[in-house]
Amino acid sequence: MSKKIEIFGNNIIIPFGRKNTCRTLNSTNPDNYNWKKTDISFSGTFQYFEVYYSQDHPDYDIILKPSKIYFNKIFEDIFGFGFSCQGYDVNKVVAIF
Repeated sequence: MSKKIEIFGNNIIIPFGRKNTCRTLNSTNPDNYNWKKTDISFSGTFQYFEVYYSQDHPDYDIILKPSKIYFNKIFEDIFGFGFSCQGYDVNKVVAIF
């Protein structure tokens, strides 16, 4: 079983059980990237989150920003939002690797 993050068409699939590291990119201007809308999910689960992704960043293969708010712990963990999405910012950019 692959432990690599994969892009299939309009979906990003993160293998279930993979330890993911998400890093907030504070100095990244979201206007500098080409964003595509996608669904991000974890294999083996039925949880999907609509986000934007880009593969244009020079240091990371995939960067993400939220497209809408989800009151969900996994979503909050990916983007570093607090409980009930405290601190939600539509322009927050994270790298996932």
